[in-house]
Amino acid sequence: MVVAYHGRADRAEAVVSAIGSMDGPARAMAIQADLASAEGASTLARQAAQAFGAVDVLVNNASPAIGAKPFTDMDWTDVQTHLDVQVRAAFLLGQACLPAMAAQRFGRIVNITSQVTEGAPSPTWTAYAMAKSALATMSRYLAAEAGPSGVTVNCVAPGMTETALIGDIPEKAQLIAARQTPMRRLAAPEDIAAAVAYLVSAEAGFITGHTLAVNGGMVMR
Repeated sequence: MVVAYHGRADRAEAVVSAIGSMDGPARAMAIQADLASAEGASTLARQAAQAFGAVDVLVNNASPAIGAKPFTDMDWTDVQTHLDVQVRAAFLLGQACLPAMAAQRFGRIVNITSQVTEGAPSPTWTAYAMAKSALATMSRYLAAEAGPSGVTVNCVAPGMTETALIGDIPEKAQLIAARQTPMRRLAAPEDIAAAVAYLVSAEAGFITGHTLAVNGGMVMR
């Protein structure tokens, strides 16, 4: 398993250590890469293939800080930053990994989107939501194209999750969001990981083009 990181090597190494401590043959390594650049995505894919062979599972979870801003205060660079990290990186990594997946007729791609693509709009989150929406659309189209090769492409759409990404959201707002959720709490990282684990498992082999909502019922269809 490869754990990609941009600037927090300590966090990546902590994840690698946690994987190494598990029972079984699991092996992991951390690779530094700026996924907002084509060079960074290419480096990550190449080093992963060198270390482990063909990539069977690709999980695209990279995101910059939400960077909430009123629309009239935004620059296009605010949008472009999200598009580069969330959409362009998933696009480039998908292109790098898909040929080998198709050749072996097996592959799993999971893109982490968000409940913001389907729930009530969160004012000032425009740039973040634009990128997540683009990622969700790209996932559906790639699922249709990659399906005949035995590759599934799905999304996990979390609600507000207790990670560093929500560090700029006031605690009061987090508490309100938790109270408004039928499960009366925010998502935990383990909730998202469990959804990803299911979508990459053999049991989910006939599921593609799907978005699995993990938001405690905050957004329902």
